[in-house]
Amino acid sequence: MAAVAIVHQTQSTLPHAESKPPELFLREIPNRERVLTLDKTVRSWKNISMDRLGNIRQDPDLFPKDRETVESYKDLLGMFNMFEDNGTNKRIQILQDSSERIQGVCTFTINRESLYINQLFTAPWNLKMHAANDEEYAGYTKRGVGTILLANCYKIAQERRLKRLDLKPLDGSLTYYTDVIKMKEDEEEKTLFYTVTDIGLPKGLQTQLDRA
Repeated sequence: MAAVAIVHQTQSTLPHAESKPPELFLREIPNRERVLTLDKTVRSWKNISMDRLGNIRQDPDLFPKDRETVESYKDLLGMFNMFEDNGTNKRIQILQDSSERIQGVCTFTINRESLYINQLFTAPWNLKMHAANDEEYAGYTKRGVGTILLANCYKIAQERRLKRLDLKPLDGSLTYYTDVIKMKEDEEEKTLFYTVTDIGLPKGLQTQLDRA
């Protein structure tokens, strides 16, 4: 997997077991920084995702799944503005590369017994689509961004001895969560979840993390 360092608000870095320099940096940001740090980025990501459609504007029958992906992605980014930051149990983490470029964002809420992921999204150049990235963004791509953020949330839940990690999947992502990383469905709550244990990461999640 890509080497990842955890950077605190003080910018100190936890010791890392791998000898190679970290490729990605996981950083938690205070809610008050959200507007300055993220809102502008999220707005630009909508435009970048639309630019990836390229020829689809000329041929509406080309790459229909790409078009659906972009529309779902834009909806997800739109939901980011609904994340209220007036509670101390609500937190925001970003994943940056060595150029301090934001590669992914995760917002989550810590409750008495569970951690609930409100939003988890990657940068538009990391979206899996038939359409290639514009040349400007082709070199930005990083694998496994969402998996790294999800795994870190699980570790936070472990540290706090919470019982569950929950999220609500977007259209089209259910198969990944249930079949690939093996989350269970809570039909009553309409969420997917892991039961949090103190024994490493769930097998499906660890497998994908190793491939990142």
